[in-house]
Amino acid sequence: MSIVNNPGNLQRMRDAGLNPMPVFHQGEPWSVLEELATCGMVGLGFQRPIKCAEEFLDGCFSRIPHGTYVHGFAMGNERYVGTYPFGAVDAATWWYELKALLALKGQGSDVLQYLTQSELIAIIVKKYNRMPKATAWAGKKQLDLFTMGTEETVLTIQEPKRRGRKPRS
Repeated sequence: MSIVNNPGNLQRMRDAGLNPMPVFHQGEPWSVLEELATCGMVGLGFQRPIKCAEEFLDGCFSRIPHGTYVHGFAMGNERYVGTYPFGAVDAATWWYELKALLALKGQGSDVLQYLTQSELIAIIVKKYNRMPKATAWAGKKQLDLFTMGTEETVLTIQEPKRRGRKPRS
């Protein structure tokens, strides 16, 4: 709900006993965000077509007080989820990813014909569950991933011990 066009909407809803999440949209004055953020929760929405997304989100999070619950509408993209401290995000991206998997043709697509739509969605969900890890992994060498957050571990490879007969000389 935007309060720019009708600032009384938020108060009327509260007077009716509701606790709506106010939403700040890209292009509205920053003063509106600063006012909305005092509610303890705020939703953020892009203006379409999306332009200057990172600049918009940097501006928002520099103005939103620490501890405010922030919901990002249509912000489920890994560029935003791993970078900004959202309480939650939503997106329809998963639907487009499913449609893209179903439309694949050519080499490799034959594997997908044996998976149900539910199984394909499960793969997409795994992608989103791993996004925070992938952000942490970005720029790291593969070997470094085994030691992240732990003391450095050294792996040594030993020749297997032979059992039975001794090797011929």
